Amino acid sequence: MKKLLLVLAICFLTVALASCKTKPGITTETPSVKMYQAPDVPVPANFMHDQKNSSAYVSATVRTTSIKYVGSARTDELIEFYRRQMPAFGWMEASALGVENKQTIVFQKNREKCEILIEQKPSETHLYIKIGFKL
Repeated sequence: MKKLLLVLAICFLTVALASCKTKPGITTETPSVKMYQAPDVPVPANFMHDQKNSSAYVSATVRTTSIKYVGSARTDELIEFYRRQMPAFGWMEASALGVENKQTIVFQKNREKCEILIEQKPSETHLYIKIGFKL
């Protein structure tokens, strides 16, 4: 009789736990993403995602990214590209700075900031897109 009660209790708990629902807005899935392209940050057509050197953590309420792209373009062309394109996605330019072969342009939207780092190499251009909370 005790074994029967134990089996019934285990079955009941299994069914009860399997039917539990999470609260709205809470995800039970791991929110990290291997290949993430921010839908509100454009990337020039001739740039390829460098997945090995990229990372992203994306959930319903938070995203933190460090995404690397490799392609070929002049730094001034890329700066102009982002100054034209980002406002269409709701981003406002906050600052820009740079030295020789490295330039950074920073945009803000709501509680997020997006840093775009352009690094000119001898044979290619590296483009880093970092999105996170604005402090």
